[in-house]
Amino acid sequence: MFGLPYRLFISGMGLLIALLAVTGLLIWLKKRRAGKSRPRRRRPLAAETGESGERLHSP
Repeated sequence: MFGLPYRLFISGMGLLIALLAVTGLLIWLKKRRAGKSRPRRRRPLAAETGESGERLHSP
């Protein structure tokens, strides 16, 4: 309908969408692996600690 430049543009947009899907998946996998490798420590709330920072009771 619009010729070769239009077809090239549409093909490029299709490749761009596919590339975004792949990179999004790679970023998600990287974040997921990073979250599993290090354990998360919960910081005690202010009400659970004394002024010296010692825990008053264990949960």
